[in-house]
Amino acid sequence: MADIQENEAVTELGPDNVLFVKTDVASWEQQRALFTRADEWAGSQGLAFLAANAGLSDPPGSLDGLVGKAKADEVVTPPTVDPIQVNLLGAIYSLQLFAHFVRKRGRAGKAVLTSSGAGIYPMPSHPAYAASKHAIVGYTRSIAPSLKPDSIAVNAILPGFTPSNMTAPLLGVIPDQYVTSLDTMVAAYDVFLDDDSQMTGQVLEVSASKKWHFRDHPTYPDEEIRWLNEESAGFFAKVFGLA
Repeated sequence: MADIQENEAVTELGPDNVLFVKTDVASWEQQRALFTRADEWAGSQGLAFLAANAGLSDPPGSLDGLVGKAKADEVVTPPTVDPIQVNLLGAIYSLQLFAHFVRKRGRAGKAVLTSSGAGIYPMPSHPAYAASKHAIVGYTRSIAPSLKPDSIAVNAILPGFTPSNMTAPLLGVIPDQYVTSLDTMVAAYDVFLDDDSQMTGQVLEVSASKKWHFRDHPTYPDEEIRWLNEESAGFFAKVFGLA
């Protein structure tokens, strides 16, 4: 288990059952140290499952400079990219390290990357967050075929509003009927953990009503676009040396 903040689960479950490593997932060096320790802690069984669940939203006022709320004579400041570094880059780092250690042990592995409902729907209040979560969906669908030969499955879950440190200010404001419980989140993980069919590259939207929905990519509008996305892989592999 890793987080940038200390986690009480270590105390509840005990150090023999949980290894906690304080980690900034946006740091490659910190993640590499985390996975090295986790692999040693796991012993000969090695790592078998990755839940890349770290999340960060756009900070208050982050849109001021973009939408004209900042004063005209203020120095222009760069937009916030922290959600992209944590939510997207952190997940990419995690998956690459996880795949490395799974291959090292010669075993199979399963990874679930956390996207969001904001990964398929617009979220005007948090555009950087939405961009990172849309990217997780695209990354999951795109990287999964490359890892399948190594028996590493990669899927994504898309929860709605879920209680967390990030969403704490909204607890009690969002009606309970629209809150996705942690139990429902865990059940969504189990969909992939319990699967024996090597399901990979799938995107599972999780509803507050304790339902989940597999979401396919958009329908191709014509044959040319379908061909470019489904039949042209061999050309890309040849040109870019991937074959």
